[in-house]
Formats: sequence, C-alpha cells, structure tokens
Amino acid sequence: MEIEKNELTKLLTMDQSVMYLFLEFIADQVIFINNRLELIAHTTLKKKIAYYLLAEYRNTKCNSIYIPYSKRKWAEYLNVQPPSISRTLNEFESKGLIVVNQRNLSIINMSGLVKELS
Repeated sequence: MEIEKNELTKLLTMDQSVMYLFLEFIADQVIFINNRLELIAHTTLKKKIAYYLLAEYRNTKCNSIYIPYSKRKWAEYLNVQPPSISRTLNEFESKGLIVVNQRNLSIINMSGLVKELS
C-alpha cells in the first residue's frame, strides 16, 4: 500500500493515536533489523545462539526464555543446520550455562554466556 507523503502527514497530524502507532511500528522495525544484522554478523553458531539468548533476556528481563520456533525454523533464522543447534545447546548445557527443556531455555550462568560472545 502506498500513501503520498502529504496524505500521510495529514493523517498523522490529525490523530495522535495513529501517529503513536505508526512511530511505534517504525521503531519496532528498526530494532528488529538492527538485531537481525547483529545476529548475522556473528561468525560462529555459539556466538549466534549466545547473542540470541542474551538479546531475549534483555527484552524480557527473565532468565527463562521460550523459543517460539521449531528447531528447523530456528536454524533457518540463525542460518545454520538444525543438528548444529542441538549440539551447541547440549554443549552450553554441559558447561552449565543453560538448562534446556524442549523449547524452554533457562540461563543459569549469565557471565559464562557473555564470555561465549567474545
């Protein structure tokens, strides 16, 4: 859908709630793209998963993270193979960084997870 600039400006100035929703949408898109670019920039799967988990923690302020994707979809999102995700999660669990319960992950060693990014 295309709206001319002057029509959009009129709409936004006429109704503050529309302006607020529009700005919120744009801000959410910028944050999503920024997070996606940073995720892609990480070179190893360990760094990608650590970054993803820490970003989810920052968003929710909760050590318990629900992965809303199947392993196949999560692998596509991270641009890796599904078996690699399982191996990396098992490795993080054996290091005592996380606890895995199907799609629920609990961060139990935040500083160790942060070290995985370096």
